[in-house]
Amino acid sequence: MRLQGRPLMSYKDICKTSMKNVSISPNKWEQIADDQVIWYALQKGAESFEDKLRDELEGKRNKHKLGSHHSNTLVK
Repeated sequence: MRLQGRPLMSYKDICKTSMKNVSISPNKWEQIADDQVIWYALQKGAESFEDKLRDELEGKRNKHKLGSHHSNTLVK
């Protein structure tokens, strides 16, 4: 049985996509990594982005959970 959807991405393609998401040119990442100050700033920016995304998703999950409990109760 064949799975539906797009084919799985290779590790290389996942890395390229991730770099593009944080504005790193896949062709220049080695030059950026050589400059420790810039690389450290990019790492901190990526951590901040991931923390913010995680908090937003957790907030959405909590909101959805609270909303589903209220919809099951009858209001008179």
